Amino acid sequence: MHVDDDVSIQEITKLMLQDLNSGFEIDNACCVDEAFKELATKQYDIVVSDYEMPKKDGLEFLKELRAQNNRVPFILFTGKGREEVAIKALNLGADGYYNKQGNPETVYGEIAHGIIQITEKERAKQALQESEEKYKALFEQAGDYTLILEAQSTGLPTIFDANISALQIHGYTREEIVGKLITFLVEDKESRNDIIIDQLDKLLNNEKLTFETKHRRKDGSTIDVEVAIKKVKVGSKNLLVSVEHDITEHKKTEEALRQERDKLESLTANIAAGLVVISKDYKILCVNNYLKRLTGASEGNPCYSSFNTCASICPDCGPKKIFEGASIDRREYCIQTEFRKDHPVWLELIATPIKDKDGNVVAALELTVNITEKKEAEKKQSESSDRIRMMNEKLRVVGSLSRHDVGNKLMAAKSYVYLLKKQLGDNPDLVKYLDNIDSALASSGRILEFSRFYEKIGVEKPSNEDVFDCFNQAVGLMPNLGNVEFVNECKGLVVTADSLLKQLFYNFIDNSLTHGEKVNQIRLHYTKDGNGLKLFYEDNGIGVRETNKPKLFEAGFTTGGGSGLGLFLVKKMIDVYGWSITEEGEPSKGVRFVITIPKVNQKT
Repeated sequence: MHVDDDVSIQEITKLMLQDLNSGFEIDNACCVDEAFKELATKQYDIVVSDYEMPKKDGLEFLKELRAQNNRVPFILFTGKGREEVAIKALNLGADGYYNKQGNPETVYGEIAHGIIQITEKERAKQALQESEEKYKALFEQAGDYTLILEAQSTGLPTIFDANISALQIHGYTREEIVGKLITFLVEDKESRNDIIIDQLDKLLNNEKLTFETKHRRKDGSTIDVEVAIKKVKVGSKNLLVSVEHDITEHKKTEEALRQERDKLESLTANIAAGLVVISKDYKILCVNNYLKRLTGASEGNPCYSSFNTCASICPDCGPKKIFEGASIDRREYCIQTEFRKDHPVWLELIATPIKDKDGNVVAALELTVNITEKKEAEKKQSESSDRIRMMNEKLRVVGSLSRHDVGNKLMAAKSYVYLLKKQLGDNPDLVKYLDNIDSALASSGRILEFSRFYEKIGVEKPSNEDVFDCFNQAVGLMPNLGNVEFVNECKGLVVTADSLLKQLFYNFIDNSLTHGEKVNQIRLHYTKDGNGLKLFYEDNGIGVRETNKPKLFEAGFTTGGGSGLGLFLVKKMIDVYGWSITEEGEPSKGVRFVITIPKVNQKT
């Protein structure tokens, strides 16, 4: 912001500065009061102010700014070249003082350079301050406790600082701990001295160390700690950042589980079942040889990645239920790991708690029985039942159509022929009867055609089918399309299906033309997401009533003018492909069939 009571100076200053640097954005104020109004509503990188102005001069302006704790960078830009004014300005906190007198190119070049230098310095200062505040917040609020040690020229390092967590767990204040040797906190000081000196040498050579040790609290009690420490150079100081975690309870648990593990090893050495002990942080503490051979699992690794391919706790985890309070959990589980990726193993798992002497659950014990052969037999039986069920349904539908629907249509054709014979002559109804005969015979043909296609469902081996081409072929099979516009936005989309895919689209189109009444546009398009894709078939006809949607894909359902088999056939094909279909259009606005295709069934 530029503050000057002379409008001509405001204008020329803005022109000159923006000519020198097009990145300058300049607001003007004609007096100090107006400048304060602007500062109240907008944040500025720097203020450039004249010295002599009505009511309040530039020094008064600066003095008020600093009194309000406003630290915005400030430059005094004046025609008065008095040294005492410059000194006062700098003493009040001005960041620069420039004289208006002289060659314009030189004057404005200097102030432009000064603006850039001062604003960049201020930004760097703010960034440093923010960084320091973030560091302080992270340091003080860290869940694990943190000690900052200072390496001395000789001897042991001293405690340079400690966060709140570190002070609380040890029971000291910052004043009591800072400046003390690190052995002030270490249990068994004498035996640790040589170890600490050796560790210090490694740290000063930029090694990062992780180890376990014991610390002594102010009250005399001890804690087991896991330490991760590395060197950080700050100026001339070699500081050691030590992030430490209390593992006292963990060490107690390990000892209890070691005793359990010794018992289990002797009990499970030769039994044909798996046993595993899992800690509360889901690490494998003990696993018998049977389960090791079966899965490749080993102690110390996460159970969810050793027995499966999960990155976190498995769904329906038995040990998790035990840790949440269950007394027992039974379930079946499929192990699929890199160790056995070609041969998944099914296990029956029984999880129970392991408790310490006080009754607290410290781990979970799982007994595992291999039921892979049983599951494979069940799968084969299920697949066989599904095939038989589908064959029976085909026979039932085709037989029903042959006995009933085809018979009805042929009877209608014979009746129309009979009427035609009685009306031979110049009777104008003759054409109508002939048309009805054609319609009845055509309906019979469609039902027989349905039977033929239905028998093919699931017979062909799945192959890659081009959705764009199949839809266009279906359109080409339709006679008398009139003024219907077809929009096909599926170019390049390939899915796993069979040659009946074009019949699926044909049935959609036939349904639109037969029942849509006012259809003049049909559109096919798709969207993709991480799980697969959705294929959309839409028209702009009268749509489907909400009451009809639950029955839409049932065999024989029709609103008139059709066989009631077209969408039934569509649903059966989609089931065989492993897809799913819903109708999500709005009544009176057209149909919208949504076909969901899993990722494994599409190739784009």
